[in-house]
Amino acid sequence: MTLAAYAWGQDGGTYNEDDMRRLADSLFDLPGIVAPAHLLVEQQAVAGPTLKVAAGQVVVSAAGAGLGGKYHLWNDASLNTGSFTPTSGNGRKDRLIVRVNGTTGVPDLHIVEGVASGSPAEPTITEDNYEELALITLPPSTTDVIGAYITDRRRPAFRGGRGYGTAAMLARVAGAGEALQFRTTDSDRLLVHDGTGWKVLDEPWQSYTPTVGGWGIGNGTISARSKRVGDICHTYGEIVAGGTTTFGAALTLSLPYNTVGPTSAHVGILGGATDDSTAVASPLGVYMASSTTVMLLALAGVTQFNNGGIRNAGANVPWTWATNDKLWWRFSYPISAADARA
Repeated sequence: MTLAAYAWGQDGGTYNEDDMRRLADSLFDLPGIVAPAHLLVEQQAVAGPTLKVAAGQVVVSAAGAGLGGKYHLWNDASLNTGSFTPTSGNGRKDRLIVRVNGTTGVPDLHIVEGVASGSPAEPTITEDNYEELALITLPPSTTDVIGAYITDRRRPAFRGGRGYGTAAMLARVAGAGEALQFRTTDSDRLLVHDGTGWKVLDEPWQSYTPTVGGWGIGNGTISARSKRVGDICHTYGEIVAGGTTTFGAALTLSLPYNTVGPTSAHVGILGGATDDSTAVASPLGVYMASSTTVMLLALAGVTQFNNGGIRNAGANVPWTWATNDKLWWRFSYPISAADARA
């Protein structure tokens, strides 16, 4: 066995295609486009039988017999595809790929043409070294290929354990392994693969509408937000009573995600309420009624911690509720493994 180093151009040697593929393989964990805009397939400015493929870079696995590693391809300007065969009485599905000839190492754009049918199926790709760029669904009697016929099939490459792109691109990734990370450009989520699937490591705050039990919001308002950070959900929100709001014996709110923490247990003093007419405030306790519902509990009064103890937030607790009275909460809790998934 010989230990090889890749000091390109410094040893006076020459390098073959195997060396190039090994180098690309060491740089990229998974094949695909290097950036979300790379090799995007679009219709021509004036629709016709060809499509254009944007400039960019793509990494292709060398899966052919006797090969190994990956090809790193780049396109420094927009390219035109070959012409798509016009359809007549039936539609057809074609697949556009970028492929590499395993013998010559020459890349090209290639149309894998399907069979015209009343219910056309996608053709099978028999190539070894390729990345799919798009599915083209051609209706009957079609000569010009427009953008509405194009379905993006590109997937993101990973390098240094990280990739980025849209959530739809991530769904097309195959072979992801533990500790890989991905940033979704459309939802701004940071994901990590735990060996089984993608988990949310961080995400922006998301609005959600809790299901209310016990009270009728009427023309009052309720607003709530949540975000996941690993196996923890952070949430906050507010209810402002309106003229038609009704107040039952106990107020319950649905959680944004199921909890795996103990239920039928107090979480703590994690909220508050304000009487609009007197400006009196009361702290609010949070009680986990079940894995999907949180019950909000009000203390009997801001200075009466030992006078009545903790009671359900109801029509007269901690006071007689009326228009413009407010109730708010902010707390964190552990969530289920399924709810931590992307």
